[in-house]
Amino acid sequence: MREIWKDIPGFEGLYQVSNLGRFKSLERRRRGAMGIRVYKERLLSPKINFDRYYYITLTKDGIKTSYRAHRLVALAFFGASNLVIDHIDGNPLNNSIVNLRYVTQSENISNPNTICKQYKPVVQLSITGKVLAEYPSVMSAAESVGACKYGTHIGQCCSGKRTTAYNYKWKWKEKKV
Repeated sequence: MREIWKDIPGFEGLYQVSNLGRFKSLERRRRGAMGIRVYKERLLSPKINFDRYYYITLTKDGIKTSYRAHRLVALAFFGASNLVIDHIDGNPLNNSIVNLRYVTQSENISNPNTICKQYKPVVQLSITGKVLAEYPSVMSAAESVGACKYGTHIGQCCSGKRTTAYNYKWKWKEKKV
């Protein structure tokens, strides 16, 4: 797919977003006490927020504001809407326009790609590897150990991106055949 860039509404001439979900700051000149400073065009690196979505911080008139990346992609390519944005493949880090669509809240929570991840059973293990408990989902496991409701670290542990979370080891519960 060829990359197409569009201005981000409200930040025209300052920032652009591509159909692949990438962001860039455009070249601009700024007058200061030391003369005119030129800021070159550059790609921006989005950060992952606590809720596992990319977010990007944009500055206009000296005011910094953070936005979820998929909201800016949809705004630039689909226009404004009161509907929610669904990641079709269930991956909140895939912000390509072919993976995004406006849907109602009920359609969004009915997406089978989102449901299977949200309700995937997990096993809680001691640091030594002893099975302590089983939970129907990452969210219920997080609630049991007093973690944030999303249980991001538990999911990362199950996926092999972390070794421990909340002083426990975690793994996906294996399906019985």
